[in-house]
Amino acid sequence: MTQQNKPVYRHKDDHRIPKWNWVKKSKWIVSIKEEEDIFNTGYSANWFFKNDIWSLKYTNDNLCVIGEDYRPEILKKGQKYAELVVAKFIVDQGCWHGYPVNPLTDPPDSSLLTVWSQTPGIPKRKIMKIHTIR
Repeated sequence: MTQQNKPVYRHKDDHRIPKWNWVKKSKWIVSIKEEEDIFNTGYSANWFFKNDIWSLKYTNDNLCVIGEDYRPEILKKGQKYAELVVAKFIVDQGCWHGYPVNPLTDPPDSSLLTVWSQTPGIPKRKIMKIHTIR
């Protein structure tokens, strides 16, 4: 990817402490650099659905937890938070930003799940759990 074709990515503070509102939004638990790397992985792999990029962080045949969701209306009884492994990135006026998603409220399309399950290094069994989490 040349510098001319490289997308503009900017993190947003509303998914990070101290500006994060735990009742309304998910929270990144990875560094800003890792957030950008997750975006670049999805962009380079062409993991687009409609106008959005979806992505994962994976290593050693395992999905990495990248975020947390504390929204009380989504959590199971007794659960303090949900661990998130999927990110969604949207573009606004030519600039991309993203956030970790909870598949209960923002599920990735089945076409993405299929592509991910066929990608070397991404564990198919964990992708299927994303699909059945609803």
